[in-house]
Amino acid sequence: MADTRLLLPPVEVAQRTDPGKDPEKQVNEDCARYGETPFGHLAVLCDGMGGHAGGLEASTAAVQAVFRYFETAAVRDDVPAPVRAREVLRDAILLANHEVFGIGTPGAPNKPGSTIVAALLHPLGTEVAHVGDSRCYLVHEGQIRQVTKDHSLVQQMVDAGQLTADQAAVHPDANRITRALGITAAVDVEVQRRSIVHAVGDTFILCSDGLSDLVEPNEIQRAVVSSPGQVAVRKLVDLANARGGYDNITVIAMQAREAAAPSADVSGDPLPQRTTQGMAAATVSASGPIVAPPASAPVLPSAGDRPLLPQAPPPRPAPARHGVSPAVVFGVLLGLVGVAAVATMIFLVVVPHKGANTVPGLSFLVALPDASLAPASSAPVTLQPTPQPDPDAAASDAGWGMRKRRNQKAR
Repeated sequence: MADTRLLLPPVEVAQRTDPGKDPEKQVNEDCARYGETPFGHLAVLCDGMGGHAGGLEASTAAVQAVFRYFETAAVRDDVPAPVRAREVLRDAILLANHEVFGIGTPGAPNKPGSTIVAALLHPLGTEVAHVGDSRCYLVHEGQIRQVTKDHSLVQQMVDAGQLTADQAAVHPDANRITRALGITAAVDVEVQRRSIVHAVGDTFILCSDGLSDLVEPNEIQRAVVSSPGQVAVRKLVDLANARGGYDNITVIAMQAREAAAPSADVSGDPLPQRTTQGMAAATVSASGPIVAPPASAPVLPSAGDRPLLPQAPPPRPAPARHGVSPAVVFGVLLGLVGVAAVATMIFLVVVPHKGANTVPGLSFLVALPDASLAPASSAPVTLQPTPQPDPDAAASDAGWGMRKRRNQKAR
């Protein structure tokens, strides 16, 4: 396998983590790591949950699994480099979910889990993926934007127009997330559909919610623009602690020192669905080949002090609309005309004639059929008058029917 490390563009990376000020959270459950891989500069940040030891074990296992997968994944010449980079990033996070799912007892109230956010910077651009509410920001030309969107209850309410962003920040359910690693055997990894074409000086900020809950995006932007990387991350952590520091605080700043080269990666198509069962058989974890946990594993309603909500089912696709060929319509009409013609002939021949051998409205039928075709019996035919309905009986029947319908409706 070719090693592309020497082709990687130069970057400047700074990171800092702190347990925060809460006496109950002095075990730091965040884990962050940066490193060079055959596919680019990789920065990964995980925020563990599920109790002190369980949260730290989950976040550490997730980070290690991601980097292990990057070191063993194959470089493929038949797949465009940016697409392959997104595939490897997505599959690495799927492996991390498998590793974290194996920690603890399924169904336990404090089942360990972790959020994750990762950025992969390579010569053609930067790929970003995440699960949960750990975030990635991009500072570009003095402006900041949030690249990821939280997998949380309040974000769903903002998307539905039920809350504003300011209301979501102070909502009592602000810490309820809808996705996390390790809670279920399968996880939906959100990967940006296109590479971010970074410019010289662009800085990607990865952070846990211990920072984003207490420090505004414009304050992150000012720190990054006004200070070198190491100074900026220290300022941000100190600012979060000054405002209470009620959670673990972790931040990574990765700044591009060279612009991304032009690329044909313009499709923007989502990656095909993949689970750990569909990953390369040659990928080996520390304990052996990847084996997906049973699909029937229970969905936990919460995980430690970060409640987890079940994901909403995806919307059903609209039923396909099928057009009708004009030839089919014409054939149906022609068939109906034929059926009507046959019915008319039967009516004229079979229906008994009234009075002087005529059918009302059809005066041209004045003669009976030939005598040779008449019945053998010569007995005269006596016409019986049609009995008239009894008004009283009809009224009685109508009343019964109405009562029945009312009784049926009542039942």
